[in-house]
Amino acid sequence: MLNNHTPTLPTQCIDLAQHCMTSTDVLEAVDTILFSDALDEKKRFLFYLALSDEFKHINNRMAAIGFLQMAREHLAAVNTDHYPLLIQRLVTLGETDEALDLVCRHYIEKLPGLHLEEGNKRSLLERYVEQNAHRKRNIQHGHDVLLNHLHDNLHKIGKRSDGRKRVLIEIGTVRENVPGQGSTKILAEFCRSHDLHFITVDMDPHNTRMANDMFTRLGMPFEAITMKGEDYLRDYPAEFDFLFLDAYDFDHGMHSELRQSRYIKMLGAPISDAACHQMHLECAHAVDEKLAPDGLVCFDDTWLENDQWVAKGTTAMPWLLEHGLQVIEARNRAALLKRSE
Repeated sequence: MLNNHTPTLPTQCIDLAQHCMTSTDVLEAVDTILFSDALDEKKRFLFYLALSDEFKHINNRMAAIGFLQMAREHLAAVNTDHYPLLIQRLVTLGETDEALDLVCRHYIEKLPGLHLEEGNKRSLLERYVEQNAHRKRNIQHGHDVLLNHLHDNLHKIGKRSDGRKRVLIEIGTVRENVPGQGSTKILAEFCRSHDLHFITVDMDPHNTRMANDMFTRLGMPFEAITMKGEDYLRDYPAEFDFLFLDAYDFDHGMHSELRQSRYIKMLGAPISDAACHQMHLECAHAVDEKLAPDGLVCFDDTWLENDQWVAKGTTAMPWLLEHGLQVIEARNRAALLKRSE
């Protein structure tokens, strides 16, 4: 229950969220509001909360959590009285670890009455971040497989012989930024820290708008491109060094109406395994042609069952293994490959 000092959502934000939900294209309506002058940063935070409430109401938990995570990106624009609005919604949706993370990170910094010297405060935060990173690693998707390998081996891989900056391409920009799946931001932060260029590609303009907005807000000189991933890789004019494939979904039978509607709008048909396998096979052809000799490719949502590759990599994985690549790690339902030596 909210205490007497906790603000409620303004009517304007609730009305805007409900307007979006009744629009023919919900996400396009959301983007129109977000990328106009209708909302300042504080109201954007509150608008995200209102959107989360609307998606929770129609039982789309993934989208509801995703908008809460987006609200969190704008916490700096609100005061601490607004934090319970986000925390309580996270708890209600079962995201208690995320709620606790928010409490620990932000209340250590801003909780009234917590009088710590800056050095002690920093030490407390660093210790918490270290412990939390270990917990989160157990729920991360395939991007963790790629980044863990790069973290340990990037110094051995070294710079390109032609002097170009190494590039990491993500095919499949984050849709709902839910725990364990926020690959676009995580990959971008890694690339910024390690002097790599980062490009994320998606067929859905909503996803690339949100990624470009994040890059601008965080001062990242990276690219979010609206294009089918297989087309982008086919037309890419040079070698690429590192590739994370997390695009066209396989049909696991639990896709939301919203998710299916994006495929129908962008590709003309709902999600199907046949189209998923074909898309990733076309990406595999580009990998064979354009992956750097010391490059890496990571397939997300791909694993072995009865010695057969399934899900997104059903056809692409066997094809790559027959064309000179080898698996160097497989975990978190992901497979990391490099060229055979």
